[in-house]
Amino acid sequence: MKRHTVDNEKAKLSALTNGHPSQISILELQTQLQTSPDGLSQIEAQQRLSEYGFNELPEEVLQPWQQFLAHFW
Repeated sequence: MKRHTVDNEKAKLSALTNGHPSQISILELQTQLQTSPDGLSQIEAQQRLSEYGFNELPEEVLQPWQQFLAHFW
C-alpha cells in the first residue's frame, strides 16, 4: 500500500471538512472521493485496487516462545 497517498487523501478530506466529516454534504463527499451513488465503476475499482491493494490487515504470526511470554503480560 502506498501510505503517503492514503495520508494525502486523508489530509485533503480533513481540510475540506475542517476536521469534522459531518460538516460536508454527501454530494461534496462523493465528489472528493470520486464516486457516485451507484458506487465505483469497474475501471475505477481496478485502479484503486492496484494503487492501494486489498482492504485487509496483515496476519500477525507469533513465534511459540512469544505466545508463551504473552501469557505473563
